[in-house]
Parts: sequence; C-alpha cells; structure tokens
Amino acid sequence: VRVPVTSDVNFIHEVRLLWFHAWTDNTIISRPALSTIVWKSTKSVRFVGSVPAVVRPEPLCETIKMVAPAEKTLHIVKKYAIFGSCGCWLNQTVLWPTGISVMKSERWKQTMKDLKHLIYFENLLQEANNELVQQAKAEGEHALGYTCYFVPETLLNLPGCFSSRLRAPNTGSIDVGTYYMSSKICSYTRSILERGIEGGYDYLDALLSSETCQMMHRGHEHFEILGLVKEKNPQFFMSMMDVPFSDEDFAVDHYEEQLRRKVLEPLHETYGIDISDKAIPAAIKDHNEISRIITEIGDLRKAENPVITGYEFHVIQLVSQVCPHKRILPYLRQTLTEHKRRKADPQPWFRVRLVVTGSEIDDPAFTKLIEDCGAMVVADRYCYGSLPS
Repeated sequence: VRVPVTSDVNFIHEVRLLWFHAWTDNTIISRPALSTIVWKSTKSVRFVGSVPAVVRPEPLCETIKMVAPAEKTLHIVKKYAIFGSCGCWLNQTVLWPTGISVMKSERWKQTMKDLKHLIYFENLLQEANNELVQQAKAEGEHALGYTCYFVPETLLNLPGCFSSRLRAPNTGSIDVGTYYMSSKICSYTRSILERGIEGGYDYLDALLSSETCQMMHRGHEHFEILGLVKEKNPQFFMSMMDVPFSDEDFAVDHYEEQLRRKVLEPLHETYGIDISDKAIPAAIKDHNEISRIITEIGDLRKAENPVITGYEFHVIQLVSQVCPHKRILPYLRQTLTEHKRRKADPQPWFRVRLVVTGSEIDDPAFTKLIEDCGAMVVADRYCYGSLPS
C-alpha cells in the first residue's frame, strides 16, 4: 500500500479485516489494506479500486502516532510502515522516531520474503478451468471432476486423465442454484450447481462423486437432470459410488467393488484409460510424491518460528488439488526448496496457534482473515485440508 500524505494526516491505524483508517480533520476514511488511497487534498479523497466502506471495524493493533512532514510518502509493506528514513512495526505503539534509518532495523531486513510462485498459485485458484487445466486439455488429457475426498484422487490421475477438484471461486449471486435446490441446502452445493449452469465446468469429461453428502448428491442429480456439460461434451458421464463408513473387511470389499464398477471401468470403456495393474501402481507412486511434498511443507508449521504462514499453506494445498498433478508438481518441488532456504522473522509474527476444522473451506481468504487478527493456522482438518489425507 502506498499512501501519499500531508501534514494534516496525523494517524495511521491497522485494524481487523485488512482495513486501514486514516484521519484527516476528524474525518475517518476506511479502506481495504490492498487498495491505493490518493489524497487530492485534506478535504477530498479519491479511492482507487473500489468504493469506500462505511463500517468501522474494531481496531486490533495499537496506534502509531506521528506528525507527518509535508510532501512525504508513507509506504506500508505487510505490517511494516516506512516514512522517509524512519520505520516501525504496526503492532507496536511508537512515537514516530526522527533521523533513524530504516535499514538499521534488523527486524525489517529479516522479514520473510514472498514466495516466488505464490501470486501464480493465487491466480490458478481464480477459476476451475485454470491455466494448467487448459494446458492439459489442449494436449488431449481428460478432466475428471470431483467434490468429495472420499473419491480417490489417485485413480483420477491415471495416464491420459487428471483430477480437478471442483470449486466455485468468485461466486456472486447463487439465486439460480437456490431456485433449483433450496435455501436450506449448503451454499457450497448451490454455488457448484450455479457455476455448472453458467458453464464453468464445461471442460470436464466426467464428474465422479460419492453418496457421502446428500446435499451434494442432490446437486449432482441436477447436473444430470439439466444436462449440464453434456451439450458441450456428448461423452461426458457422471458416476455416483456408495462409500461405506466402516473399515470392516466386508466394507473394504464393497468399496473396492464400487471403485471398479463406478470409476475404473467407466473410464476405460468411455475414454480407453489404462486401468491395468501396471498403470495403477504408477499413479499411486506419483500421488505419493505430491503427498510427501505437501506433508513436508505442512510440517514446517510445527516450528517455534515457522517459515510459512497458514495462508500460504492453504493456497499451496488447494493448487495441489485443483491442478493436474504432473503440471503442478515442478512448482511444488521448487516451493519446498524455497521454504527450506527461507529465513524466518527474528520473532514469531503471531500470538496463538489454531487448528481449523470444518467442511468445504476452500477460500484462502478465510485463513488470511484469521491470521490478520494475530493467530496462525497450523492445522487444517477440513474437506479441502491436508489432514488426515
């Protein structure tokens, strides 16, 4: 955030929900932290990017008090403020120093560097049919969509196909999904149906699901009733398998039979996918490599002073699920190597450690919201999370 200021601006205040407040002549202005504020004068303020908010969140951090000389520029990088040759952290109460160079601040110099591929990963999460999915489709690979982790991701990554765990990022209204289903149905299911009706999943060659959630079961029924994707791809098929909630021998046998009848055989009969005893172990080996890297990156959160944030891990975990494995794997390897060389801040940036549990938490902004309040998410026990898978 870069904020040109004048001598009439007396306070900068970091608060909950990524909002900053600036006071000018008793007038409060609230903006998201990632926006740019352009001061045209002390009485007129123009916002670049979106409309000013009217809600004033409860502040979480202490106020930085300063008297800003005229024609200076305040830079706010993450949680560090630089003004001229001075600098300090926004979670401390500091009378603005004079004549202290920012470069003398050891803590500033050792702030964790941004990950090389983080922005690219974030962009991949902006739509289901992302860049890597499009590359795989262009080379003739078959996209197999799924929503529940009870569907074995490994079997969806046999030679000639790849898994694509469905999300509905940037969803606005879900009125159409609600019309076909009900307001009682979870918003995730309605969002998936809404995106399907919009054509967001027309790249799919199959949709595989399990009877583990009746709401999603109903959503998939509407895919079939409305003929979604079928018009674009006549070979598109849907398969719903019965997953037992038991590990008894008879339940394991039943699950194995369901995987054969509802996943492997339809893939072989429709698209000629190799489901031999040679192809499946190779797919398992590739999947284990993804799991090893994700586990190793996730374990970094256990450190006293981690070199990763919960938000970063959430993004990394999601791209490993929504992108073709062989195409995202090189990026994950590089990211793991980068983390091993990354230097942590001299002091932990968080006050408490949290585990987040739940169902379809597929929006990294939720994790970022938690961490901007001073907590770190160190374990993710939800459907899109890494535990216990």
